[in-house]
Amino acid sequence: MQNNQPVTQKEYVLTDDQFLISRTNLEGKITYVNPAFVDVSGFKREELIGSHHNIVRHPDMPKDAYKNFWETIQKGDIWRGVIKNRRKNGDHYWVESNATPIIENGQVCGYASMRIKPSPEQIRTAEKVYATIREGRRGYYLDQGTIRRSGLSGWLGKLNLRSIKARITLFIAVAALMAGLSGGISIAGEMSGIDKAQLIPIEIGALAIGLLLLVLLGVTTARALTRPLDEARRFTLQIASGNLGATPPAVLRNDEIGRVQAALDIMRKSLGSIVGDVRDGVDQVTPAVKDIAVGNDDLSSRTEQQAASLQALQSKRHGPASMVADLPWSPRKFATSPRAVPMQRRRSVDSLTNPPTRLTTALSSSARRRPR
Repeated sequence: MQNNQPVTQKEYVLTDDQFLISRTNLEGKITYVNPAFVDVSGFKREELIGSHHNIVRHPDMPKDAYKNFWETIQKGDIWRGVIKNRRKNGDHYWVESNATPIIENGQVCGYASMRIKPSPEQIRTAEKVYATIREGRRGYYLDQGTIRRSGLSGWLGKLNLRSIKARITLFIAVAALMAGLSGGISIAGEMSGIDKAQLIPIEIGALAIGLLLLVLLGVTTARALTRPLDEARRFTLQIASGNLGATPPAVLRNDEIGRVQAALDIMRKSLGSIVGDVRDGVDQVTPAVKDIAVGNDDLSSRTEQQAASLQALQSKRHGPASMVADLPWSPRKFATSPRAVPMQRRRSVDSLTNPPTRLTTALSSSARRRPR
C-alpha cells in the first residue's frame, strides 16, 4: 500500500455545494476529474490525469477499507462509505464516496466515484472504526463500505425488518405458516383420533389469524412503497424539468427505497456540479470572445480606411491621364474611332496647303505697309 507523505493532520473541510467527481480505467488510473476535485486535492489536473487513484490516499486509511472497496466495485456492486483523503500539501479531507462501475454495451470499462461532504457524526464514527481496524483489533469490518460489527451482534445488525426484502420474505413466511398449520392440525387430529368436526373451529381460527397477518403485512408494505415512490417520482420530474435546486425527499429509510432516494439526490448534485463547471467555463470564455469581436471591428474599420486611402491615391495618380483623355485631340479618342485618323490627317494637310484666312490677310497687310 502506497504511503503518501508528509501529513499535517490539518483538516480541509468541504462545503455543502462541493461535489467531487473522478473516473478511472480498469487499472485504477485516473481518466477524468472535475474542477472541484482538482481544487480540493491541491494537485494540478496534469498531475492527476494518468496517475493511479492512490495519489490521494491517506496513510490513516486501513488496507482492509481499500480491499473491500475494490472487491465490491469489481464485482459490479456499489460501494458507499466514508474516506479520508490526503491533499498535496499533507492536509486531509473527509468525503462520503459513492463508487460504481461504468458499464458500456454490457461491459465494465471503468469506475466512477462521486463524493460529497459527510456529516460530523459520520466522520467521528469512521475515524474511530478505522483506527481500530488499522491497529488490527477485531470488532468491526466493512460491508460494501458500510461499517458493521463482527460476531452475532453484527449479523443481527444486518437484519432490517423494515426493508422491502424483509417485508416480502415475511409475507411468504406467513402464507407458508398458514398452509403448514392447517395441514398440521388435520394430521394431528387424525393421528390422535379427534373428530374432524372438532378441528374445524381451530383451523378456521388459525386461518383467520393468518389472513389478518397477511392483510396487515400487505397494507404496511403498500404504504411503505407507494408514498416514497411517489416522492421519488416527483423529485425525478423536478430534476428532468431542470430544477436542480429542488429539495430531495428526506432520506430516513435504510432500505431499498432509501437508497434510491439517496441515488437521486447524488444525481441532482452531480448535474448541478456539471452545470456549474460549464457556467464557469462560459464565464471564462466570454471576455475573450468579446475581445475578439472588438478586434474584428477595429480591423474592419482600419481595412475600410486603408481602402479609401488607396482609392484616393489611385485617383491622384491617374488624374493627368484623365484630363488628357477629356481633350478633343486626345489619343484615346483617336483610338476609339478608326475613321477619325484619316480625317484628322486630311485636316492637317489642308491646314498646311491652305492656310487660314486670318493668316493670309495678315501677310498681305504686312506687304502693303512695307516701304518701297
